Amino acid sequence: MTDLPIRSDSGSPAAPTLNLGLPGFSYADLYDPARLRDLTETFEAEVRTGNPGLFSEFEHYRACRGEGMKPEEISDLLVRMAPEVGSFVARLFGVTAQRDAQMAAIRADFDSVFAYKNEIVGKVAARFKGEDPASWNPAELRRCFAVLLNAALDADRLAADREGAVAGLAVALKQASEGGDTGLAATLRGRLMAHSEAPALFDQALSADDPGLAASLYDLVARWTFAATKLPELQAEVSGWVSFKTPARTDFAHLVQHDTRQVDGYGIWTGPEGHHRRRDGFGLTDPRFPERRVLYEVDHCIYCHDRDTDSCSK
Repeated sequence: MTDLPIRSDSGSPAAPTLNLGLPGFSYADLYDPARLRDLTETFEAEVRTGNPGLFSEFEHYRACRGEGMKPEEISDLLVRMAPEVGSFVARLFGVTAQRDAQMAAIRADFDSVFAYKNEIVGKVAARFKGEDPASWNPAELRRCFAVLLNAALDADRLAADREGAVAGLAVALKQASEGGDTGLAATLRGRLMAHSEAPALFDQALSADDPGLAASLYDLVARWTFAATKLPELQAEVSGWVSFKTPARTDFAHLVQHDTRQVDGYGIWTGPEGHHRRRDGFGLTDPRFPERRVLYEVDHCIYCHDRDTDSCSK
């Protein structure tokens, strides 16, 4: 927590004071090696008390420095230890509420967008193996899907985060079709019946019982998803969605993408024209990834670490 600036005797604002969230520690302690040792011991005591099994594993790792441990074991241990560090640092700087809110948003994304990516987008090719979505009447498929979204989802949510809204509906329908949420089908039935276009479009699905309706609606979502991986007109609708992004293949003989052009009789390498960004003065022109795009990289990192592939470093 940062206090408001106060005036010094000279009349000019004094530097803000940062009050740490742990009793007995001050901001100046962060520059004192001895006090940093005390802070570390405080952290370790908390973990030892709150999660003795984890701390015992960590002490063993620290003592052996990973010698004799499998890479997957080390990765798993560090991943389990990280939240303990995060919680401690958040309390230290008084940002626990902000951390909790961000963690809730991240969990929501993993429960919707990344569940959709891994459990639905990643598996529709097997579900519709040998089928050509161009033969499904894409225009009718898009119309039915649009009406379903319009009837099932809040318009503001759909406008603010279309990918998140679609992913959440898709995951919920998948679970309902597998015997999960039995109330979802009843809710959607009411919304579809109240929609101006839906009763005619979904007459056969609406004539089924709730499990049958859930299965029919999920099949529609799965078909739209598969078509969006194949048909250009639907690919444009999901452009930029991390749920449809897949890792690019690495060409180890061509690791740096570049073009070649002639300048004054010499051949030079240059970055692809589409990747050029002009710097405005000394300002940083890279806008950085939005959070969901960062989470995509995290999701892929955890996948690699669980299997000791770690493509980035190996």
